[in-house]
Amino acid sequence: MIVLTLRKTPTYMKKILTLTAIVALILGLASCSDNNTDKLLCSVPADADGVVVINYEKIVEDLNLKTDGDKVQFSNQLKTLFESEPTVSKLLSSGALKLAPMAFFYENGQFYLTGFVADADAFMSFVEKESNSTFQKNGSFSILTDGGASIAVVNDRFWICDTDAEKNLAKFMEQDKDASILSKEVSSMLKKDNCDLSGIVTMDVLTELAESNSGLNPAQMAMVLGAVEHLAFDCSFNKGEILATMCAVDAKGAPVDGKALSKYFDKINMGTINCLTGDFDMIAACGIKPELANALGSLMNAYGGLKVPQIEKIDGTMALGIQVRPEGNASMMPMMMAVKMAEGDDAMALGQTVTSMTQNAVNVSVKGSTLLLRTASFTGKEAKAGACLKDLEGAYFGYVVAPGVVKSYLPSNTIPFTGASLTLRPDGDSFKMEMRILTGSDKNSLSTLVSLLNAAKKENRL
Repeated sequence: MIVLTLRKTPTYMKKILTLTAIVALILGLASCSDNNTDKLLCSVPADADGVVVINYEKIVEDLNLKTDGDKVQFSNQLKTLFESEPTVSKLLSSGALKLAPMAFFYENGQFYLTGFVADADAFMSFVEKESNSTFQKNGSFSILTDGGASIAVVNDRFWICDTDAEKNLAKFMEQDKDASILSKEVSSMLKKDNCDLSGIVTMDVLTELAESNSGLNPAQMAMVLGAVEHLAFDCSFNKGEILATMCAVDAKGAPVDGKALSKYFDKINMGTINCLTGDFDMIAACGIKPELANALGSLMNAYGGLKVPQIEKIDGTMALGIQVRPEGNASMMPMMMAVKMAEGDDAMALGQTVTSMTQNAVNVSVKGSTLLLRTASFTGKEAKAGACLKDLEGAYFGYVVAPGVVKSYLPSNTIPFTGASLTLRPDGDSFKMEMRILTGSDKNSLSTLVSLLNAAKKENRL
């Protein structure tokens, strides 16, 4: 969304909007106080397709930056990171922006960023100096426009949008609560004080994307999505941890009923996962109930032409551990799979089918009612794949990656990442998706990300 906004902007606008790039670099900020957040959200229209609430104050705290009122002093690491965009440091240190929440939203094909100014005159003076242009009065607004983008100031608020969306700003500022996103119960999902970022997106937008990419028609999408009206998400940068969650909510702003999922998915059992005896780069697992096993068997038969009756006897956790091969290695990937079957005889029967299909390329064994498949030898007493392995317990589906995999995508540094996980899990009577990354550092994870970005910059990877 930020990229779309910047494409139409001239160079000076990009410098000012680089404060928005902070959002892109750190994936967000969050709400500050209910009063400021409510005031902010009152100017977001009820029909907005997507809203992200950003907390400037929370991000400053997470980065452990020094402040003097609304003036923010950049750390040496941030100065290095933004040395090619000094406007960011100048703007934040000027105290022109208030340490208060900001909102980024999308409505009728237009993007808007809005927040609070601590000193409107100082803010406008700063923008004019950087842009070599001037604000012009337009009703109660002062607006600076150039290159298809506008910055507007009214009272204690600033707005950034495309010029052709400028006409909507007065309506947004004048609307009452009933016309704003606050009129919807889901707005409570945008006011999470313990998160760095809180957002919602309507299912209408996601449905359009799904239809265009999957070919499903609206009726089929309705069957899949059910009562879901919004997806709500948040992200928190904690000490040594990045935690992001997403849940589905209905028209009343309540989490949707998870019965449809619980009918097909069982909770992952760590006992089955620990049948994977070895060190792995990644472990994926899924809890499968007979209803899902039957559906899988039917799908394999209908679309793959494979009739494997034993598939329908899967009853519990299925787990897969893999070791990443060196690039260019064409041999079979070292992997081990554990599949909990209804009975031991079912495990033996499926094992025989696998042996026949793979022409003995896969080692097959049975432990109780659990089928074990291997393409290589593994040693150990239990499964290992980083510090997030236990996140799989009790989830419907998920995977974890070991530190080596995480580090392989990062610049050379000494930050000891210890693992990451992504899970779909029950949450009361509903469900949620959860992503967790453990940095292995005693610093706030946002500070860790800044260190990583600086390391990437030194290696010319930014």
